[in-house]
Amino acid sequence: MAIKALDGLPRYGWLACLSAVLSMLACYGTLAAITLLSLLGIRVAVNPQAWAAVIVALAALSAVLLAVNFTRHRAIGPPALAVGGTLLLGWVMYASYSRGEELLGFALLLSATAWDFRLRKCAPAEPSAS
Repeated sequence: MAIKALDGLPRYGWLACLSAVLSMLACYGTLAAITLLSLLGIRVAVNPQAWAAVIVALAALSAVLLAVNFTRHRAIGPPALAVGGTLLLGWVMYASYSRGEELLGFALLLSATAWDFRLRKCAPAEPSAS
């Protein structure tokens, strides 16, 4: 079920942004919840591989949705930036953790969604077939 724009093209821009934000919330929100619960004396065990998989999967979903938006504005920048951010997050989660690289991966992903949003706002509407 695709969400149709007024000009007949599917709009996935807000879904790409939502999945990028959810990826960041899955990372830092889970960390904040675990910290808060531990301060309250509640011990929570989280599988780090599953946690990393959710973060990277949501980031990859955002990149795929931005690639779908390529058909609307024909700019390769946002999908390429999102893929770069997703690859960096995958590297950080599975190979070599670095807080700075993690923040850079999220910054690339969120910048790609902001860039895509701006391109979609400025893109001329396609004529409808009716």
